[in-house]
Amino acid sequence: MLKKDKPAELQRVKELIEQYPVVGIVDMHSMPARQLQGIRRKLAGRGTIRMTKTTLLRRALEQSTKKNVEQLLSVAEREVALLLSSENPFKLFLFLKQNRAPATAKAGQIAAKEITIPKGPTPLPPGPAISVLQKLALKTTVQAGKIAISQDKVVAKPGDVITAD
Repeated sequence: MLKKDKPAELQRVKELIEQYPVVGIVDMHSMPARQLQGIRRKLAGRGTIRMTKTTLLRRALEQSTKKNVEQLLSVAEREVALLLSSENPFKLFLFLKQNRAPATAKAGQIAAKEITIPKGPTPLPPGPAISVLQKLALKTTVQAGKIAISQDKVVAKPGDVITAD
């Protein structure tokens, strides 16, 4: 965003905060674009997600005259977006909770929940992948020309940093 565009963007964000009765913050850290687009499509008619620079968002929240909006400042850090809606906040929360979709874990992320590799066949052919799986202490066999996992294995617990392996 160019420096000359920032005052106009700040004004637009402030107007949106004042326009909608329900204003929330959404953590966008590591959210895939495809998942974000799906959420936006499902929210159509119920609300909108507005992404902007975090410093602009914080400034807009600070300058807002809306009641209780300053409470959002404590969570408006990192990569966040505004969730704006006219719908009942409890119905909106329920809608978002029901429409959650799992995302693939990526190296460097912190596991939100336990990650288990289940027992069964994989699409991997025998070869170098066997040594990677054995490095994770997975028991493997070869069945029908593919690697199969012999028993379930927990590879990350909540709070663990996910490795590339």
